Amino acid sequence: MMIEGKKPSLAFWATIVLIVVLVAYPLSFGPWCWIASRTASHKRGDPSLYRPITMFGELTTAGSTMIEWYGSVLAAEGWELCYDGDIWGMFDVDFAGML
Repeated sequence: MMIEGKKPSLAFWATIVLIVVLVAYPLSFGPWCWIASRTASHKRGDPSLYRPITMFGELTTAGSTMIEWYGSVLAAEGWELCYDGDIWGMFDVDFAGML
């Protein structure tokens, strides 16, 4: 005799979505910065997909510091995540120094 398994409920799937939104989405910002620093020529513009994260950095100094650190920690050598007062982006620090 087989006992049928219980199907996942709506609450289960809502929990999965919530975990993805609250954990995976912010963590994916670092890999975006890693990719941008390796594929851009001199500057890679505003990551629109991550606007909620970058808005946090625009509102608080601590938020800005955290975002800049996380975005730059695995970036290519000479690249940093910066807010230039208008947009967030990956900037080639070496190139910017030549301007």
